[in-house]
Amino acid sequence: MISKELLEILACPSCKGDLSYDTKKALLICHGKHCPECGMPLDAAGDCTREGCDASKPRPAGLEYRIEEDIPIMLIDEARKFPLQ
Repeated sequence: MISKELLEILACPSCKGDLSYDTKKALLICHGKHCPECGMPLDAAGDCTREGCDASKPRPAGLEYRIEEDIPIMLIDEARKFPLQ
């Protein structure tokens, strides 16, 4: 269980956006637009902001960060990517 106070100060390590908390799945969710290949944020034109990423006009993805023993695992490489609608 993540406390309300902790949730208020946590931000997505990729895009610095707000996170929502899914209590049933024990996940922190960022609905910002991220590259589905590397997880870095997309710019206004829809291009990956990570230098050297080969993703060209990738379909935006959100990121889910798991929580283990009440500790959020806030590593971009370990986040699950999901397609945004």
